[in-house]
Amino acid sequence: MRKLNIYTDYYTNQAREYAEYRPTYPEELYNFLVDYAPKNSKVLDCCTGTGQAALELAKRFRCITAIDINKEQIKYATKRDNIAYRVAAAEQSGIDANSIDLITVATGIHWLNLEEFYCEAKRILTPQGIIAIWGYGATSITPEIDSILDHFTGVTLKDYWDDALWLAWNDYEGLPFPFKTIGDPGFMITKELTLDELRNYLFTWTTYQRYIKERESDPYEEIRRDLEAAWGNPNHKRTVSWAITMKLGKAN
Repeated sequence: MRKLNIYTDYYTNQAREYAEYRPTYPEELYNFLVDYAPKNSKVLDCCTGTGQAALELAKRFRCITAIDINKEQIKYATKRDNIAYRVAAAEQSGIDANSIDLITVATGIHWLNLEEFYCEAKRILTPQGIIAIWGYGATSITPEIDSILDHFTGVTLKDYWDDALWLAWNDYEGLPFPFKTIGDPGFMITKELTLDELRNYLFTWTTYQRYIKERESDPYEEIRRDLEAAWGNPNHKRTVSWAITMKLGKAN
């Protein structure tokens, strides 16, 4: 229940910023999924948030059901004719048994009760169904900037992480996955960001929001001067990269 409360509290507060400033996943990731699931597949996108993954899945598959427990996230989701958005928990999806060809969870598995979710996934997947879980952790920009952001993560915000968030940040290391594993293709996210755009991304972190709520101050102020010096011209766009960890598996 605590995971659920954290998720609904903080992603409700920042739903608009989440939709605008979170990095998007590369097209080759979605094209990769097409290699394992037919284009006429019925897809369930869990923890859909603002529909970032659902929108791309809808370009490649026939029918997408996209669910999230946070109605504010759904409110800002991008609509498309073949996407049905619903407020629902991934652990209790309400989907018919043996009816889903592909389940996706994009940067959201850490919020779920894994035992309950995996049981639900096995119930609703078709015998040849596929499950794909992926996410990203720390940014990579330059050694100097990375060092500042490591300090921000590990020192400034250290009291505002919990096990669920650390699991995501540490590339899902140790995450149970009770499916026949296919592999991790090693995709990357790359964006060109100004300093303000990077700050807006940091603002979407749950740990950042927890700090603000508990201390009533902005943690960014602790790194502002160092980050501005390391960045240079704040309007200069720098290449920001995130490594994607993917777990892909078969129901049987």
